[in-house]
Amino acid sequence: MLFMGTFALLYVILFSNPCQIWTLAFNLRMERYRAKVEHSAKHHILPAEYLYTHGGRHVISDDTEEWTEHLHTHGGRHVIRDDTKKLNEHLHTHGGRNVITDDTKKWTDATVFYTVDPLLAQHCQTIVDAMAQISSDSQGCIQFKHAGPTDRNFVRLRPGRGCSSTIGMRPGGQTLTLQDPGCITKSTIMHELLHAVGFCHEHTGPKRDIAVQILWNNINMDPVKAAANFGKMSEKDFTDFNLGFDRDSLMLYNPKAFGKSGNGSKLYTMVSKIPGSPLKDTPNVGLSIKDIVKLRLAYKCDKLRPRPPSLMLMCP
Repeated sequence: MLFMGTFALLYVILFSNPCQIWTLAFNLRMERYRAKVEHSAKHHILPAEYLYTHGGRHVISDDTEEWTEHLHTHGGRHVIRDDTKKLNEHLHTHGGRNVITDDTKKWTDATVFYTVDPLLAQHCQTIVDAMAQISSDSQGCIQFKHAGPTDRNFVRLRPGRGCSSTIGMRPGGQTLTLQDPGCITKSTIMHELLHAVGFCHEHTGPKRDIAVQILWNNINMDPVKAAANFGKMSEKDFTDFNLGFDRDSLMLYNPKAFGKSGNGSKLYTMVSKIPGSPLKDTPNVGLSIKDIVKLRLAYKCDKLRPRPPSLMLMCP
């Protein structure tokens, strides 16, 4: 296949115009990239370039219909308690790493600058409530500030297809997409903001196979999309700070997410391997204790000056 593609490219170089040359070269590159992702999907590990793509491209895209149906159908959120005993019980348990380790992908001074597209103005309160909740739960560690004209690194929240975000901070600005309807809930926005802060999905951590089994044959999507949503991330790129797999994480899919239909209901796409600790069929709609601890460890919050949470936020 690649030999034929190379031969075709040489033919175009000799007999075609520059526009055709560029088009064929681009298509050949994308064909090679798709083949690499499909090959990686068979091994359930994403290639590195899938994470670190060109500026502005979405790395994580959460299908709107599945996202709405499986993750954020119920109102409310988890009540976060300062439960030291519960946290200590989980410190050195099972699988999963899901926080980015590259400091260049983290936000300076743990402050995320943002803009909101005017087309989302009617949802301004829901958006700023999601930001305020993350800032409050992290005890003021993570701050959100409206970007000014001199701020070069910021998140653009805009309408679009699906709920999607890059992982971590990207120089020059990045896009967080919120489809309306489908993605305009507080918990969905919090989930996408955590991607922007540096979190991948809980079930895609490199050691997740210790804690969960992915039922690949039950996933209702092509290999490339399956790899994007269920493939493991590289251990050198992500860490869980030895906190272990978190079944309560806001970044964990419902166990039937993207499942094929069977016997009148969705099939499970992942199941727990931990005895006595099944995955919950109800969605996680707020930050878990471990989500908060990971946030504070990732951004070294204990070394930052104490500051109040970002509560007075604005939209244009």
